[in-house]
Amino acid sequence: MKGFDFSKEDIENIQNVTEGAAEKVADKVEQFGENAEEAIEKMGKGAAEGFQKIEDGVVSGYKKIEDGVVSGYKKIEDGVVSGFNKMTDKFVDKFFTKEGETVEEAKQRMAEKQSELEANRKEKLDKIAADQEKRMAAQQEMLNKSLEASKNAGKLN
Repeated sequence: MKGFDFSKEDIENIQNVTEGAAEKVADKVEQFGENAEEAIEKMGKGAAEGFQKIEDGVVSGYKKIEDGVVSGYKKIEDGVVSGFNKMTDKFVDKFFTKEGETVEEAKQRMAEKQSELEANRKEKLDKIAADQEKRMAAQQEMLNKSLEASKNAGKLN
């Protein structure tokens, strides 16, 4: 990158402007003295307090929105769950209750039956897996014997 080509006259003009601005600032600071520093400090504190109030207002607004959304979702969720439960109760009452049995008793009976069916299914699957494992072991043993017999037959000749 090339440097700037300033003439001596340009540099003197820049220095004069800079010095003039510095003198004006110094005059103003001297003119207001400590009052200027106090004013600047008060302005800084005022700005900070203003920003804090804005932040608090925004956070409060977001909190109200969040509460509204969560409350609305909860009402919808409760309504859906309640409707589903009413529907299943009617279904169980119409198709699965026995004479003199309440809906809750029918649900309990069906849950127990479901657990029993699942346990029986798992037991059957475990038995099938064990039987299959035994068959595979027997097949592997027959294969090993056949392979050994083939090796031995080759050695005899």
